[in-house]
This record gives sequence, structure tokens and C-alpha cells, in this order.
Amino acid sequence: MLLSRAVLGERVSLLASRNQNSGETRLNYYPAIVDAELWQAAQAAISARRGKTADGKTTGKFQGPTGKVVNLFPGLVSDITTGE
Repeated sequence: MLLSRAVLGERVSLLASRNQNSGETRLNYYPAIVDAELWQAAQAAISARRGKTADGKTTGKFQGPTGKVVNLFPGLVSDITTGE
């Protein structure tokens, strides 16, 4: 949810979101639910938790304290035939 700038009240056209530079961004289009300072803090925290490859590229996967990818749902899925 905090990945979208809509929480700041902005509407970014589909063209702008795909090309990152062209298109139209409308300020105050929606009512803002967070302020810019909180949104920036959330972006910094999200970036800090993303994994990096050996050459420094971002993987998009979140890593836990051990540096491994975190599974948020361990033990919640079971096999219906075996019950495990």
C-alpha cells in the first residue's frame, strides 16, 4: 500500500507510471492519508529490507535478519491428502 503515491493524494497516469518520466501527475487528486515525511520514511525502510544480488542489483524480495528471504506464512498451508 505504501508503494503507491496515491496515499499522498497524488494520481499518476498509467503512462507516467510505465515510463517513469512522461505522463501526468495530479497533486491533491485524492485525500492524503499519510504525509510526505512518513511516506519517505516508509520508502527508506522498504528499500533497506529489499535483497541485493552479488553485483548490487535489487531483487525485490524482502530479507529477514539472517539475510534469507522471509516466508510470512510458514505452517499455514497443508496438504489435504496427508494433513501435513
